[in-house]
Amino acid sequence: MSKAWMPLYIGDFLADTMHLNCQETGAYIRLLMHAWQHNGLVPDDNELLTRIVRCHPPHWPRLRNIMLPFFDLTKTPGSWYSKRVALELIKSDEISNKRKAAALQKHNKSSANVVHLHTQSQSQSPRKKKKDSCSSEDERFLEFWNGYLKKVGKKAALAAYQRALKETTHEKIMAALERQKSTWRDPKFIPHPATWLNQGRWDDEPSQTRSLFSDPRQGII
Repeated sequence: MSKAWMPLYIGDFLADTMHLNCQETGAYIRLLMHAWQHNGLVPDDNELLTRIVRCHPPHWPRLRNIMLPFFDLTKTPGSWYSKRVALELIKSDEISNKRKAAALQKHNKSSANVVHLHTQSQSQSPRKKKKDSCSSEDERFLEFWNGYLKKVGKKAALAAYQRALKETTHEKIMAALERQKSTWRDPKFIPHPATWLNQGRWDDEPSQTRSLFSDPRQGII
């Protein structure tokens, strides 16, 4: 507990010290401050007491007699005991302990919230990554779909595209599509996009592509 400050109840103090003059009041205040710093105790040593109250040694005997009624000399042998200061120290300790407990509780609650948010963030990260992955995959499929000449069976094409990505890459699919669609002359002989994907046509050789799609006699694929 910090003892940098000491409570002073003006009404009580004035009521107890109305009979003191200026020097006596100053001496009493200095004794109270010393007691506050030393757990309610002042040493019963005339030389030390003279220094504490800052008075000339010849004046101390008179001041001592005036100060004695404010302290208990029987509580702690060898010391003057201030009951009022001791009570205020206890109250100050209680207040300090309550504030520490409240601060600790607030800190623990704050730490728990941080852990909860961190855990929540970690639990959401995979979903976010999955969502980002799906979004990227959707964008690539749209590129394939927009580039395909025959736009039929989009749902089936999407499912086929997703399966195809397990065997090859989007780049390879698009390169093959660009190469092959330049040979597609008659729309009747252009395979459905799902069929093209399911049959792995991205691996077709250019010569095979021309023979399959440019010759009407081959029929519908």
